Amino acid sequence: MRYFNILYCRFDIYIMLQYSKEQLWQLYEGLPDELKAAVFSETNADNLYEICQKNEIKDNSAISEIAKKITYVFLGLLKPNELQDIISTDLNIEKKQASQIANEINNYIFLPVRKNLEQLYQIEMKPSAMVNTIPTARKSAAMTEKNKSAEKIKSKIKDRYREAVV
Repeated sequence: MRYFNILYCRFDIYIMLQYSKEQLWQLYEGLPDELKAAVFSETNADNLYEICQKNEIKDNSAISEIAKKITYVFLGLLKPNELQDIISTDLNIEKKQASQIANEINNYIFLPVRKNLEQLYQIEMKPSAMVNTIPTARKSAAMTEKNKSAEKIKSKIKDRYREAVV
């Protein structure tokens, strides 16, 4: 039953963000296979349950709310670096506890799909000293294309400050 509650709530996110179910499914369908699998992963559900138990979040509705926030991140609707503040605000818990939860979510749920999240948000993810913290924002495909063309141009330009290797 625990899995059903957590997984079901992951796609009941249109309430907070006011997206239609069709729009959410379109976002989901556009995800890489690894992120699609992560949304409904039993391992992620188990990890979230353990993280919440360890951090004294025992209420199933609170766990479901955190699961929704994780899904927002997977869908590209919530910046990973905002997760801690959203958890703290929405669940009315202390920032230190929310930070610990967000760090553990990053370690055990986000880092296994790090490459896909980095592509989705155009960020670099890495473990932090405490447990983990995640960076920011999603950029459009046009910006990604612009970055690629800028890199090509940079690679063609000679650096006049470098000495020739003999």
